[in-house]
Amino acid sequence: MAIHIKHAETENLVRQLASETGQTITAAIRNAAQAALTTHSSQSLWEQTEDVRRMLAQFPRTGLTADKAFFDELSGEA
Repeated sequence: MAIHIKHAETENLVRQLASETGQTITAAIRNAAQAALTTHSSQSLWEQTEDVRRMLAQFPRTGLTADKAFFDELSGEA
């Protein structure tokens, strides 16, 4: 099934996306559509980031506070 884009700016954006990502026009459209559908998932952000939160929870707590003094010391301004 063919899709005809009759809007010049939209066609230019698709061609630019394909060119900059090294994809065919079909792949660029497919990947952009998939990314948009994933972004608009029915899952909440909390649910979408569960794997990242689980990974971070495995790191031990240091008890240290990352306050202004800490960052000043890192940047050599202390």
